[in-house]
Amino acid sequence: MSAQIPMRGRDEELAEIGAALGDAARGRGATLLVEGAPGIGKSRLLAEAAATARRLHLRVGSGEAQAGQHMMPLAPLLAALFEGTSPLLDAAVLDELSGRVEERYWLLQELGALLESEASREPLVIALDDLQWADPGTLIALRTLPAGLAGLPIVWLLATRGGDAGADLRTMVSGLAHHGVRRLPLRPLTDAAVAAVVADVLRAEGEPAVMELARTAGGNPFLLRHLLEGVLEEGLVRVDGGRAELLQRRLPRRVRDSMSQRLERLSVPTREVVTVASVLGARFSVQLLAAMLDRSAADLVAPLEEAIANDLLTESAGQLTFRHALLHDGVLATLSEPMRRGLQRQAADALLAAGAEPVAVARQLAATAQVGDRPAVATLRQAAAALHGADADAAADLSVRALELTTDDDPVRAPLVVETATLLHAALRHDASYALASDALNRVLSPDDEAEVRLTFARMNSRNPEVAIAEGRRALALPGISPRYRARHLGWLTYNLVLTGRLAEARKLVDPALEAAQRTGDDEAAGALRFALALLERAGGRLGPERELLNQAIERFTAAGLDNAARAADITRVRLFAENGALGDALARSSDGLAGAQREGQEWLLNLWLLWRGQLLFDAGRLRDANAEAEAAMAMGEQAALEFSISHGHLLAGRVALHTGDAGRVQAAVAVARRLHATTTPSVRRRGSWLLALVAMAEGDPVGAATWLEDDVLPYSQAAATSGDITHPAAVVRIGLAAGRPGLAHAAVALAERYEQQNPGNPVVAAVAAGSRGLLHQDVDELQRAAELYRAGGRRLALAATLEDLGLVLTGAGRPEQAIAVLTDALDVFVTIGATADTRRVHRRLRELGVRRALDARSRPRRGWGSLTEAELEVARLVAGGHTNRTVAVQLSLSPHTVSSHVRHAFAKLDINSRVELARIVLEHESAGAPVP
Repeated sequence: MSAQIPMRGRDEELAEIGAALGDAARGRGATLLVEGAPGIGKSRLLAEAAATARRLHLRVGSGEAQAGQHMMPLAPLLAALFEGTSPLLDAAVLDELSGRVEERYWLLQELGALLESEASREPLVIALDDLQWADPGTLIALRTLPAGLAGLPIVWLLATRGGDAGADLRTMVSGLAHHGVRRLPLRPLTDAAVAAVVADVLRAEGEPAVMELARTAGGNPFLLRHLLEGVLEEGLVRVDGGRAELLQRRLPRRVRDSMSQRLERLSVPTREVVTVASVLGARFSVQLLAAMLDRSAADLVAPLEEAIANDLLTESAGQLTFRHALLHDGVLATLSEPMRRGLQRQAADALLAAGAEPVAVARQLAATAQVGDRPAVATLRQAAAALHGADADAAADLSVRALELTTDDDPVRAPLVVETATLLHAALRHDASYALASDALNRVLSPDDEAEVRLTFARMNSRNPEVAIAEGRRALALPGISPRYRARHLGWLTYNLVLTGRLAEARKLVDPALEAAQRTGDDEAAGALRFALALLERAGGRLGPERELLNQAIERFTAAGLDNAARAADITRVRLFAENGALGDALARSSDGLAGAQREGQEWLLNLWLLWRGQLLFDAGRLRDANAEAEAAMAMGEQAALEFSISHGHLLAGRVALHTGDAGRVQAAVAVARRLHATTTPSVRRRGSWLLALVAMAEGDPVGAATWLEDDVLPYSQAAATSGDITHPAAVVRIGLAAGRPGLAHAAVALAERYEQQNPGNPVVAAVAAGSRGLLHQDVDELQRAAELYRAGGRRLALAATLEDLGLVLTGAGRPEQAIAVLTDALDVFVTIGATADTRRVHRRLRELGVRRALDARSRPRRGWGSLTEAELEVARLVAGGHTNRTVAVQLSLSPHTVSSHVRHAFAKLDINSRVELARIVLEHESAGAPVP
């Protein structure tokens, strides 16, 4: 039966897709998601869309996920971009990228940059089918790439089954919904469309009995056609005079029975070829099939031609595929279980012999290997290692399976236990990791081997420091642990206790940890302990000793080869530059650190730099830029499953929103803060309670704000209180005074003064103490001194807040003219930094003093060219000039995520959705000599 019958019942969907393709030709992109049950026509709709796109002279790339391909990272996306007769991207680049497939974040950055470059020249159409089988990397790519490439003429045509979506697919769909995806759910065919299909297939109009039988297919195009072809094959209808008459009222044999019959009609060689091909997956190469059958490719020409002639197989992108997944499943179902398992193992061996990557055969090996199969174990270990960065869950599953296939006396079992426990932990499957650690480790590994496993966990504080603490304690409880491993675990346990805010416990460990580090001379132990001591010094307010200890920690970590630990300590050291009055220098160093993390492909490090750079930008009063870094950190956190990054990004964005007046963003941050406050980790609770206190104060509830601080009156006093704001004792004083809690205010001032005594000559600490003291005692001179210090140090947000405090003190002292001058100064600063909510508040205070001045004339507009920030304008100019997100990021020392955030905000403010429109607007304003916003 010919496959080229018309597509029926999809006129509306085709029109929607046609409109999107037309927009692409005019420079606008779109994302369309086709959803429906198996056989409903998704693949056919995508094929029709691709044909339409080619008629419009648009470049098209197509790929499809396959049921057996889940462990091959980004396979369908890479196929769409690099395969076909006219690939969207240069196939030669794929060889350069192949080594980064396991580094999902960086590979996506490369692909995004390549797509951005190509789409800047001409529109692209990317069609991806059967995403219900896609690997997590592909689904994450589809959550991030369409948003990151907003404004480019790229049409994403995506198809997936509805109703049985996994968690990753649901997350992808939810993410796309935030960026204007058009959903095209395919419904069952109407009676009119069913009648048309009957006429197409039977080449005659169906009589009532035929139509009644046709309706049993439930409007599913594939099943309907399968059914109609079956009745024709079995002679259940007679066509005469343009009418199709049903001769016998019964359903034809379905799927397995039908497939068995079709196979039986083939020649013996063809039947064997098709049956063996089914274990290779829905798509396979002739070379691999020949290897499976131990024949030459030439021997397969006749059988394959017969299979193609019988509509079982078709050619696609240089490979053979079953015409439909149900055909593939039907053939596979004709095999007995032992025969299927044997052939799948043979297929795995053939794949490996043909040079396939271990990931490509891992699924077959995991399903078919028996205990003691050492080659299978070796391959599964290689596949797990390759998948570690791209899909931690899949990697852990493969490693667990490899461990199950080893015998107790297998020499690889001990190191495999180490690998498996580590992979389980990386996949955040802590219970399974603990179970393995408490069971298999004790039976298989020596105490030092087990200590090494737990040491790996103890260093993973970016994931969950509570886990790190538990692992350190378990390791130290091991009988027979060597002095070297004991010293290392004592150092890291001390550090992790500080990190979680358990300072008293940490201080008890300092002496034994110091003694162990000195006795062994171990650089890692010394580095971890000095890192912990640095944070303890910070907790006590001694910034000078902290700096020296951080220098020593970095030196020791570098000597031990622990570059990641050294980099983490360096980020803390950069924060100290800002706290010692060198905010500009700290920002420059953070830009260098961010650029270095991108060059080196260090995702976790890039993430930390984004968060801390965001805090530095916040301190400098660059609120929109700080928000962009927070959004970038959250985007990376979503992409890499880093809860730390997601929660801290929300908190930073929430603090920005309190000043800019973004109520929605504040509420999102509040939800995160409440969740953090409900945890048992002290430092995490403090992060949540601090934001909740600030929100309550902003909402006019100082008593509620003070209540949030009751458990931890001064979060600044704790090393791990990552509000990150050294100036916040003044905010505590404001809360205490407004809530009628003078004890809270006095405690904040006492702490600020202690820090001032311990850090003589530090201008930031001096400003904090003067501002807090001046506010408590209503001392004009102290507040003026604080304002001068903040102004000199470039801390515009703290400057404006202190000026507002000073204005209120002057008002209360009966000095209105001076108050007006100071509040006007505060207003100017708030307007300059875009602190809309603060601007409104200070403007209201000025009106109460009799000042009548239009606010709108002084504030940055919310929409249009004048609303763009300096950073947004800088990015817009470069993008309009033809730069990609990647080249802009390199030129401005930003992350691509940050650039993408600036582009999205610029689009929203200018009410556009394409880079073509952005280029036009930039050119118009630059030509007209428009002032810089």
